[in-house]
Amino acid sequence: MSVSDAKKYKESLSVLLICKPYIEDDALTFTSSCHNKPTFDSPIEINDSVLSINVELIEVWIYDFKTGKILYKQNYL
Repeated sequence: MSVSDAKKYKESLSVLLICKPYIEDDALTFTSSCHNKPTFDSPIEINDSVLSINVELIEVWIYDFKTGKILYKQNYL
């Protein structure tokens, strides 16, 4: 894409990921977590928890959401 085209689409560019569920070990989702205890150097306790859905990527579309024009499409099957 040229620089002038990129500037034209700057405010209206969007990405669509087309996926299908991927079941691994009889689970569609999985959870991970992390805990950081506070220290003198970093006196903040952090608890992170992430719930993820297993998917298989099928296609990626980059498009102008104002006009609906598809600028790029990649199939991963």
